Amino acid sequence: MTFDLVSFVNLVISSLIGVASGLLITHWYWQRSAPVERILKELKLVLPYYLHPIRQPQFYSPSATKVAPDQEAPADTDVPHIEYAVLSNNIITAGSEFEVLLSIRDTGRNFENPSGLLIRDHVGREVAASFSGLGFASAAIVATPNPTQQVTTITVRLRDTVGKENEQSISFHITP
Repeated sequence: MTFDLVSFVNLVISSLIGVASGLLITHWYWQRSAPVERILKELKLVLPYYLHPIRQPQFYSPSATKVAPDQEAPADTDVPHIEYAVLSNNIITAGSEFEVLLSIRDTGRNFENPSGLLIRDHVGREVAASFSGLGFASAAIVATPNPTQQVTTITVRLRDTVGKENEQSISFHITP
């Protein structure tokens, strides 16, 4: 009887070692490509953000200014809103043209409609916007002086495909 017990224990231990090593080898075999796939997936998400300064360098130069919108972001993050804006020039002089880059966020990911973006300059004229992808839109604005305004603003109205809308403004100064 002791011989049968010893061989049974040996059989159980051998089986456990065989199952464990089989599972380990199978796991290694099927998971070995996962780190490469994860790195490629991460690069696919992050690489366009690294390429954005190359595509639009005027917003990443030392003369550019990052500006927060005048209004707070809405509590409901599914409502499209401006996270920040970048003005292409530090000093905006009367009659000069400058560009503004808007970082637009909408966690519902339903801000796909280009007609959902309406930008009005400080005089009230509608300004054409161009989408550059990754939640960015830009527009060129001519700084027309207005003697009655100390602070001039750009007004941005955002509306997503579900119908949620938001209006924010960005303030800047025009030097004579």
